[in-house]
Amino acid sequence: MRNLNLKTVLKTAVLVLSAVFICSCSKSGKTAMKVGMVTDAGTIDDKSFNQGTWEGIVRAEKELGVEIKYLKPVGTTEADYVKEISNLYDSGYKLIICPGFKFETAIFKTQTKYPDAKLVIIDGNAHPADSYDAQNGPNTIGISFAEQEA
Repeated sequence: MRNLNLKTVLKTAVLVLSAVFICSCSKSGKTAMKVGMVTDAGTIDDKSFNQGTWEGIVRAEKELGVEIKYLKPVGTTEADYVKEISNLYDSGYKLIICPGFKFETAIFKTQTKYPDAKLVIIDGNAHPADSYDAQNGPNTIGISFAEQEA
């Protein structure tokens, strides 16, 4: 895993959330946006992708009024990640952020399963298990960083 500058991850997450928030507002100006995150093997205070992403989401809660939640899978398999993405989706979280390349195949599977969800993967792109060719769907964005920005 790349050692990223947490401020860069934080700023990127806030920018993505802000853009999606602005696009999803109703005519009344109110929104019921729910932003979810699935952690990988780490925790939200791991000084890495999970923490930086979660801090950006918390900032969006404070500044934009979004409802937030994170889930930590019991394991680190694709099935574990898909399960938690599905749990967030089923709870009404339509913007789901997954920090790290470990989510690439799980995002690939869920992007077609939940076409009305917006999926963000940090430091990766969706792809099937038998290929490394990026196949982000129209509802998926992969955010990557240059090595020299670490």
